[in-house]
Amino acid sequence: MLDSRDVGNDGLAETVDNCAAAAVDDCTKLKNALQTDPVATGPSDSRFINKAYLGDIDGRVWRFDIGLDASNVPIFTTTNATKLYDDTTQHQPIFASMATVNVGTQQYIFFGTGSDLLPSSGVSQSYKLMGVLDNGATGTVTFNPILLKVDNSGSDEKVSAFPAVAGDIVFFTTTTTTPATPCTPPIAKLYALTFIGGAAYDTNADGKFDSKDSTLVTSIAGVRATAPFIVDQHLVFAAGGKVQMFGDQTAYNNGVGQAGVRILSWREVR
Repeated sequence: MLDSRDVGNDGLAETVDNCAAAAVDDCTKLKNALQTDPVATGPSDSRFINKAYLGDIDGRVWRFDIGLDASNVPIFTTTNATKLYDDTTQHQPIFASMATVNVGTQQYIFFGTGSDLLPSSGVSQSYKLMGVLDNGATGTVTFNPILLKVDNSGSDEKVSAFPAVAGDIVFFTTTTTTPATPCTPPIAKLYALTFIGGAAYDTNADGKFDSKDSTLVTSIAGVRATAPFIVDQHLVFAAGGKVQMFGDQTAYNNGVGQAGVRILSWREVR
C-alpha cells in the first residue's frame, strides 16, 4: 500500500450487518463503504491523472487528489479526501461507478443514487440522477432529476448502473418494477440530459429545446437495462436478451467514443 484515506461514516446503521432484518430504518440507511469503482482523471489534454472520484453508501461523493512525493511515489496530496456532495437528508447510497468530463477548467461528475438490486421493502423515497460540478473545495449540484418513487407499491424506478458521457450529453439507464405484482416484467428506460439537466434532444419535434422536451429517450418493456456505453456516435446497452443501439445509422468511426472500442461484428457464443 502506498497511501490511504478514511472517509468515515454518517453514524447511521454502522453496526447493522443485515438491513432487511433491522428493527429500525430497514434498508433506507446502510453501513458505509466505498462501493463504487473509482473514476480517475486529470488536466484536459493530459495523459496524467491527478484526482480520483468515489461515492460511498452514505450518499457522499469524494475527490482524492493524487501526486508524487520526493521519491516519485504516488500519494494522496491532501490530509483528507474532499467531500463534494453529501446527501444529509435521505442518505441515498451510491453503488455504481461515475462518469466524469472536463469542460475547459470545469470538471463535472455524474452518478445515480440507489440500485435496482436494492430491496423496495421499507423504503419510501425517490432515487436520483445526479450531476455535480467540482468547484475545488466543494461541489455544486447541476441537476438531480427524481425517478419514480420506491415504496414497494406501484412502479418503483431504480438506477441500473453507471452513466455514460458523449459530447455534451450524459446518458443514464434505469429499471422500473412493480413489487406489488412481482410477475409483471420490468421496464428499461434510457435518459439523456445536458450537463445542467436539460433535455438533450428535441423529443416533441417542434424545432426547439425547451421544458416541453423530455429527458426520457425511450422505454423498453419487459427487460432490465445494463449500463450504457458509447461507440462511434452510437449509444449501446443490453436490455434483456437483446443489444439496443441508438444513433445516426450513417455515422461511424468519426465521433466521440471510448478510445479503442469498435464494434466490428457480433457472434453468438453457446
